[in-house]
Amino acid sequence: MVQSHKCQKNRRGSVLAIVMIYFVVFSLTGLAALAVASYYKMEVVQAKQNESNYLAVESVLNEALWRINVGADSLADFSRNGITSTYSSITRLVTISSEKRTISVALEDMHPFSQGVAFRDAIDTSSYSITLLPGHGIRQFPTLPTIDTTYYLSHAVAVYNGGNINIEGVMASGIHYVKKGTVFLKNGTYLDGTLVIMGKLKVVGTDVILNAIPDSNGTYLPALIVADSTSDISTTPGIIIRGPIFSAGPFSMKGGTLTGPLVGTEIELSSKLDINDLSNEKYYDYPPGFGDVHAYDWPKRISAQSWKVVL
Repeated sequence: MVQSHKCQKNRRGSVLAIVMIYFVVFSLTGLAALAVASYYKMEVVQAKQNESNYLAVESVLNEALWRINVGADSLADFSRNGITSTYSSITRLVTISSEKRTISVALEDMHPFSQGVAFRDAIDTSSYSITLLPGHGIRQFPTLPTIDTTYYLSHAVAVYNGGNINIEGVMASGIHYVKKGTVFLKNGTYLDGTLVIMGKLKVVGTDVILNAIPDSNGTYLPALIVADSTSDISTTPGIIIRGPIFSAGPFSMKGGTLTGPLVGTEIELSSKLDINDLSNEKYYDYPPGFGDVHAYDWPKRISAQSWKVVL
């Protein structure tokens, strides 16, 4: 009997030990689970705070950009809900500072040649297709740059002084400057360079090709410049223009193919015109012969991949 009683006590002791072990294990597991849950909750709260701060900073940045584009650059220096915006017209950097972070964003001019189609007064579209890189659409500008005729005349490989000027076949590469008169582009006209017309232009042929070429710095000049604001220019479906076009007067693209940008006061796009920049940025730089790009107060936009976290 005594031995049986001892065995029962030993068994009860073993069970108690096992229970205690399980209790400790479950307690540790529970504490670990609580710790993980608490950590996860803190992470969620921190993520929400970061997102809220990011949205607040982005909101101030958007307001700063709006202020720059509607008024003086100094309007971009302001504070909103503990977030400060400053803008330097010299470095062209917008700096947004909050308690949590400071970011710096570079701005660039959105000048007429940075768009696929830029017009000042009016645009008429009826039948055309357009395929352009993002950020290079159709936009109206209150003013257009002024052509520096001296630049193009001094760099010309050929100068025409007036009368009826009939052009067909392959032209010498470079700038061709027409001081006055009417230019007739006939069948098979081909130019690697720039055609500058101070008079009138009539495209009467098919297979007319104008290709812009770069200057010594690698910046592409316009393929076609019509400097007479009284000229009413109209093209035919047989024309192909690769490179910028600038017209100081009304310009009607009745068919044909061009890469853009097309810059003019009044523009008509019709007759199944095809505008395609061929996914190439090379024609969108501000060309020489139109003054200093910074001399104009163009709209600003954020430069691609310029968002930089300073702190």
